[in-house]
Amino acid sequence: MIMVLHGSMKMVPTDFCGLLLPVLAVAFLFGSTAANEAMLCNGVKTIHSSPNGHSTGYITSPNHPKPYPAENMQCTFRFEPKVGEQVQLTFSYFNLRESSKVPATQNCDLSDSIKIFIGTTRSNTEHGNQVGEYCGRTHPEIVMAVSRPLTVIFTVRAKDNPTIGAVYMFKAKYTFTKDYGFKTHAHQNHSAGCHFTFDGRRELAPGTQSGNGHFDSPNFGGLYPFATNCLYTFRAYGNQTIRLNFDKFKVEGHHECHVFLSCIFAAVAERRMTSCT
Repeated sequence: MIMVLHGSMKMVPTDFCGLLLPVLAVAFLFGSTAANEAMLCNGVKTIHSSPNGHSTGYITSPNHPKPYPAENMQCTFRFEPKVGEQVQLTFSYFNLRESSKVPATQNCDLSDSIKIFIGTTRSNTEHGNQVGEYCGRTHPEIVMAVSRPLTVIFTVRAKDNPTIGAVYMFKAKYTFTKDYGFKTHAHQNHSAGCHFTFDGRRELAPGTQSGNGHFDSPNFGGLYPFATNCLYTFRAYGNQTIRLNFDKFKVEGHHECHVFLSCIFAAVAERRMTSCT
């Protein structure tokens, strides 16, 4: 007689005897360090925020913190923020197995990889805009999705390049929030979404009539989110004036956008009204 037990899971042991061959079904599991829960790798894990609208956790490669197995598999994480909510994803460790035939520095076609998507298609059956595909040691940027799904697909396909001593795995932190990743003292108008107001009276330095601060794009330090309009309002009082100094400026768009902004900045510097088209 042979008795088969399935690890520590609460399953009824099965006895085999005579000519009956035992069949062992193996579920490949990987853990979520946030809740110490396990899930099937070849499937979709949907993650929502907590009822209070703010929650943080981690997603990891199978077998983390040990290297993930060199087995064909595809793991999908799907984050679904509520309306008016954002989800931010930050990778703290990233090292995936590369193919010896086509190095990851060239492309990810044969190497293990992670793809990140934001949104869905019109039919709501496919992933939306692809943010990027990452393999090898190419660390993904910090990404954010606003009121739309964020999907992470981890694909294992490379088996021919097991570098001795290498720790192949990834770990990423996710955060559901409503502040667009801003680290500023500005007042946020939550009913208007990405609308922040800088008040000249609140920004004053003690004993003076002047003050300074900073503002930045949503998810600063990473990629600003798709299809997001942000409004920054600066309120001056009395003899106060407002001066904006852009330390960093890089946005997607066309040349005409930069021409338009240059016109606006020049008009503000010269304190004149103008028409910029």
